[in-house]
Amino acid sequence: MTSVCDPSADVGPTGSSGGAWAAAAQQPVVMGSEVAGYVVENLASIGGFATVYRARAKSGRAVALKLLHPFLAMESGMILRFSQEAELISSIRHPNIVELIECGTFGTRHYLVMEWLEGRDLQAEIGARGAMSTAEVMAVMEPLAAALTATHALGIVHRDLKASNVMLVETPRTVKLVDFGLAKVFGGRQGTRAALTQTGTRPGTPEYMAPELILGQDIDARADVYAMGILLFQLLTGSLPFAAASLIEIEELHLSAPCPRASEAAHVPAALDEVIRRALAKDREDRHPSVDALLADLRRATTTRGPDEGSDARPRSRGETALGLYFEAGAQGDAEGCQEDAVLERLDATVDQAREAFARAGLDITLDQGTSFLAVARLPRDEHAEADERARITLAAVRLWNELSCPDQHGHKDPYVWCALTVHAGSVVLGAEGQAPYAGGDLLCMSDWKEDHRGCVVATAAALSGIEGKFVVLPSPDRSDRFWVLS
Repeated sequence: MTSVCDPSADVGPTGSSGGAWAAAAQQPVVMGSEVAGYVVENLASIGGFATVYRARAKSGRAVALKLLHPFLAMESGMILRFSQEAELISSIRHPNIVELIECGTFGTRHYLVMEWLEGRDLQAEIGARGAMSTAEVMAVMEPLAAALTATHALGIVHRDLKASNVMLVETPRTVKLVDFGLAKVFGGRQGTRAALTQTGTRPGTPEYMAPELILGQDIDARADVYAMGILLFQLLTGSLPFAAASLIEIEELHLSAPCPRASEAAHVPAALDEVIRRALAKDREDRHPSVDALLADLRRATTTRGPDEGSDARPRSRGETALGLYFEAGAQGDAEGCQEDAVLERLDATVDQAREAFARAGLDITLDQGTSFLAVARLPRDEHAEADERARITLAAVRLWNELSCPDQHGHKDPYVWCALTVHAGSVVLGAEGQAPYAGGDLLCMSDWKEDHRGCVVATAAALSGIEGKFVVLPSPDRSDRFWVLS
């Protein structure tokens, strides 16, 4: 699998407004064209602020070309944030931080060029295989701590440390911290840089957000210590310590819920519970004062084990085969001239309709990102019962698609919202009691199988196994293992 320097910029509108995604898509870069001296090879990802392409330098080196969305170029704050990301990355220069090659403007487009990272991010790694052993966790935490220590030494807090912003690079095997788009100077070292966060907004990812970030207070390096504690728990158990159905509930858990014990979710040294508890202290004064202090505490805990605690112990979990429906929605290009409230209202209604349809069909809604989510149904072990369940769920997907894509009373399809729905079968690792229902498995690694085709339901060969004759399908012209389910 190939990832790039900015894995947080997922393809599609997840994490950003559908209108922003649509506007960016209206001005694509032609594959094979030259941008700022780099030949564009393929589209890697589209996020809320920028589009990332894999490109090739004249020297032959593969690079990640990150272009600010053209409609954001009219906002001086966005240009400043984009240039600040380049400035911060170039000021740190550390072997475990993504390398910035250059930045500038090409016509009216603002761009960054960074090293191309071959590998996959930690979120994909956890999704594919579940929790890691303590030895593997240390192999990630050591270089990550080194990268953050170098960052904090310059008075910079990352503010968006999470599994998808940590890359496991294949050759040479190493760890890279990426995406400094939300980084901020702290400790009185702001200098001439402007504050780039609007009043009332909370930058970062809710699942990793320190209480002081949620409350809008001033922050320092201990906000990254908190996020590192979240990541540590996730690596050891395969699940997040605080998970809920809504962002408000997640924030409330960060503010008031006690820290869960990793040793109750996975077979890991009990001494790690205290390390995580301190890193996730609600009051930052009670946390480790630095990433180095957290790492030192972590080293001691992993070398002090009881008689039944091995460094290669795996979580107490079991695997299941499940069918997953990945649903995604966004704003159509035609919605650009419409009132924003009307677009958002229609978008919310479409996503809610999909959630309700799959919930009624008995699926678990998980990995809910607002405009996208994964619906999961575990499959029976009996061969005939499994085939019936695959057919039932796939039919539910087709029926929902038909409802959403039917023309209105005037014969027009929804001018506001587009949808994409992919069906796939794969493994899931069940979470521990009291935690998220699914702690890992290849089904949760959606980047490996989801599609953004908007003309019909897309199913993988794995999803249709055993039920091929029950639906009218067409082979996808793009991939041999993808099929368009028509009815």
